[in-house]
Formats: sequence, structure tokens, C-alpha cells
Amino acid sequence: MSVVGREPLRVVHVITDTTVGGAQMVLWRLLAGTDRARIEPSVIALGMPGPLARRIEDLGIEVECLGLRGLGDLPRGLAVLRRRLRAQRPAVVQTWMYHADFLGGLAARLAGTGPVAWNVRSARLAPGAHARATRLLARVNAALSHVLPAAVVCLGEAARDWHGRIGYRRRRLVVIDNGWVATEPDPRARQRLREELEVGADEVLIARVCRFDPQKDLPGFLRAVGRVLRRHDAHVVMCGTGITWDNAALATWIHRTGVASRIHLLGERQDVASVYAAADVVCSSSIAGEAVPNTIGEAMAHGVPVVTTDDGDCARMVDDTGLVVPPGDDRRLADALAQVIAMAPDARLRLGRRAQDRIREHFALGAMIERYTRLHARLADEARGPRRR
Repeated sequence: MSVVGREPLRVVHVITDTTVGGAQMVLWRLLAGTDRARIEPSVIALGMPGPLARRIEDLGIEVECLGLRGLGDLPRGLAVLRRRLRAQRPAVVQTWMYHADFLGGLAARLAGTGPVAWNVRSARLAPGAHARATRLLARVNAALSHVLPAAVVCLGEAARDWHGRIGYRRRRLVVIDNGWVATEPDPRARQRLREELEVGADEVLIARVCRFDPQKDLPGFLRAVGRVLRRHDAHVVMCGTGITWDNAALATWIHRTGVASRIHLLGERQDVASVYAAADVVCSSSIAGEAVPNTIGEAMAHGVPVVTTDDGDCARMVDDTGLVVPPGDDRRLADALAQVIAMAPDARLRLGRRAQDRIREHFALGAMIERYTRLHARLADEARGPRRR
């Protein structure tokens, strides 16, 4: 798609915030691998500065955080974002997640910039798992998708299908899966974290990497691992935003298992790769809304077998390299975890190697970056000619 002598495309990414979340980490990986001869990126975050802002700036990419704190800031945020986009004159505006899709789409239209590509990260929004305001905004965006974006990037096939069903303009829905780089296990990182947790080298370690959120069904996960740990000599490590002993609800659920001494909470970690290095199996227990989740892709890329619920595209990701159970069935989840734990270590290793091969073949980071680059180039080319509908 590159053209000799053509200036790189100016692409402004508008995202809700720069916390260490799934979408934010995908954006960081995309920016880190972007060919600057083809794309000149910058980032505008709607919220306050987060830890990922510095990491993006370390790539030599401009980041601006607007500091919006709530609904009352939306009029000011729209005005400021419109001015920023008008000043930067991007060839394409790429927005990330519903709030940034809504505000970024309106601001780009008012600023008269190049075309907008939205990005939807959930395969389904469900009561109890997602806030009512978010579910309402998705419906509003469905109507606006017929007039604001030139494309809507969907994270996986389930996300495309569900958003099409709720009214998003189907012809604009484009699937781009998350991508990762298969990484050889780091035995030193494995040893360091196990020493930190006081877990023996030969003891089985189950990992759950996620934020504290109803979508993740942590009560169900803990009921499942409670059953497993009462029958097997194993440990559990959990990390992510809100995953601390200070979280009263989480602590209560853990103590109800009766095996709290073998459940380790790390909170938010910058060295999450060490968690995958230390783990023998990674679990995803989500009940609604996962699409192509980072925790599964990262585990597979690190060669760790996965046990997951059949939510979004999780089963498509894992295929025959792990085990899949129905969402919300903690007994089936416990049985699947026990099955992996009962494997000989070399059998788990072979399963992890197959998972790495699947990442290389179907979910490679380079393929993800190229698909975004080609999409942005196509939208910019179409904007230079007659507007296509």
C-alpha cells in the first residue's frame, strides 16, 4: 500500500484513557510496531494521564490527555477535541471504545478532518456484566454508525455479528483480531515470581489476569478454584486492577473458598509477563462481552495452556490448544482446570507449544498492524476521491 514519495499518513488515535487496560495495551503494541514511513501517529486520551501515556511518549509519539472526568465535561471535551483535531488535520481519526467513538466521531465531523474509523472491543453487552450507560451508548452509536464513521473495527467475529444485530451499519464493520508475538518462556522470571509467592518449582500454579469487573465472573472463578484446590496441591495467582486484599468483596469471596492461603493477589502489575512465565495454566472465566481477549492471547503467546469459558471469540482463539466450558458453569470450569492440572508437565508443555503455533498462524502481531495500516490507507485514499457510501 505504500507509495514512493508519499508523505506518511497522519493518524490520530482517540482513546478513553491511558490506563493499563486491554484496548490500551493493543493500541500500545500497534503504535510500537507502526511503520513510521507509512503512518505518523499521535494519541489523544479523553481522561486523565495514566501509566501508558509515558510508555507511548517513550516511542516518540505525542500524547495529549484532555482530563475529562464525567458526563458534565462532555461539552467542553467535544469543543477541545474538535480544536485539537482541526489543528492536527489528520488523514484518518481512529477511535477506541464506545465513549471515544461517540465523542471522537462528533468532533472529527465538526472539525472537518479526514474519515473516522471506530473500534468496538466487546462481543456483547449484557445486563449485570456491563453498566446501563454503556449499553445505552452502544445503541446510540449504532444509529450514528450510519453517518459518522467510514469503518467500524470489530474485535473478532462475535463482535461484528452482535453489533450488526443491534443496528450498526453492517457494510462498515471490519474484523481485525488482536495480535501477539510468540515468546519463549523465561525460566528466571518463572523462578523469581514463584519465590515471591513462596510457590515451589514443581507446584502447579493457576493464573487469572483481569481487572475487577462483573464481566469477569470472579465469584464463579473462585468457586471453581476452591473445588480444585481442595482436591489438588496447587496455587492460584491473580493480578489486575482492583485485584488486592483491600478489595473487601474479593477478599470475602476468597475466604469462602476455604483455601485462601493458596490464593495470591498481586494487584496491577507492570511485569505481567512474569505471571505468564510462572503459570502452568491460565484461566478466563468471563460470562459476557469478551471478544479476542488479551489474557488468552498473551497466555498462548507465552506457551501456557488456557482454560476458558465460551464467550465471544475465546473458543475460536483456543481451538484445540486448550479447554472450553460454558460461561457461568463453575463446576465445569473446575473439572477443566483439574484436567489440565492432572496432565504430566511435558503434556502441558506440548499443549502450550501448540498454542504458540496457533498465535503465529492466526493471531500474529504483524498481521494486526498491517491490517490497521491498510485500513487507514484505504480510508484516506477513498477520502481523496468521490465519497463512497
